[in-house]
Amino acid sequence: MKTIVINDNGVDVEYKLASFWLRVGARFIDTLIIIIPASIIPILPSWLYWALQHASDSQSTVGQKACGIKLMAISGRKIGFGLSTGRFFCDLFNVFTFCIGYLLCFFSRKKQCLHDMICGTVVVYSDPIKSYHMQKSTNFNQTNKSFKKKPLAITVICVILIVGALLALAEYFRV
Repeated sequence: MKTIVINDNGVDVEYKLASFWLRVGARFIDTLIIIIPASIIPILPSWLYWALQHASDSQSTVGQKACGIKLMAISGRKIGFGLSTGRFFCDLFNVFTFCIGYLLCFFSRKKQCLHDMICGTVVVYSDPIKSYHMQKSTNFNQTNKSFKKKPLAITVICVILIVGALLALAEYFRV
């Protein structure tokens, strides 16, 4: 089991690194969600889907949430929209390298793919293994759960609106 220890405001938090196959499973779920809008309008829906969700407070896409993993900077901080956008477009390098960029995950100490290495990000399990702090009573999982659900709700609403708008446009131009 590979782990990474990140210092977050004086607290060392240890996370288990997400496996390659778990990341593939999350990507498969996300691809199923975004395939129809992306086939009609290339790049834009995919970019917004991944960039907005990775920059959200949950730090994960719908597929990553389903697999219990999230994205963070190597420093442990949440990434912003700019870095999330850069990571999305760096992911295209994996296509240009005939997916060799994805295979780097097997050889990287931190299980990083090419786009993770370029952007300084890492994919970990959502819940930390343990934290080292003076007070053992600190529970990092007791955050406002209703606040965490908002990015998922917003994403679902956006996907429904995009699909609805695209279907309406298709029907309009069919006449």
